[in-house]
Amino acid sequence: MFRLLRAACGAAVHLLAIFLKIVYNILKLFRVRLLALYLAVCGLLHLCFHSFAGMGIAYFWVGFAVCCLVTLYGYAGGAIERLRRKNALEREYCSCEAPAQEEAQCKAAQPPYPLWFAVEGREDFAFAEYRDRYELFRRDGEQWIYVRTDYKKEEKT
Repeated sequence: MFRLLRAACGAAVHLLAIFLKIVYNILKLFRVRLLALYLAVCGLLHLCFHSFAGMGIAYFWVGFAVCCLVTLYGYAGGAIERLRRKNALEREYCSCEAPAQEEAQCKAAQPPYPLWFAVEGREDFAFAEYRDRYELFRRDGEQWIYVRTDYKKEEKT
């Protein structure tokens, strides 16, 4: 009986962990983690202590507005970062300031992108290296399925 109860509790905890991971990834996708955390904490505080009754509701709305501004700042920062990366890719990779024939030689010296690599120990995975990122792919039958992108850290010169 004890083993059955322990197994049932373990399964329930495992399902709860999966559910929370899914919710967290959705909140991360929409960049509203801080806002959701604030609303959850305020909901618990109000439920347990009635913290926002009467004039306390003003504190809730001020905190809500601050969290909304931080969320909007996160959206704007992400959009600016994507534009910056796009512009960096459009610029010349070669930094030589030379006449046209030397520039052509400089471009010819660059490695061809993407560079493809197999993942050691996982024959069904491969990754492509670009100037600014790595992209991971998984083989599904005859086609490659995109998995994720990891951006390289910029080197400071």
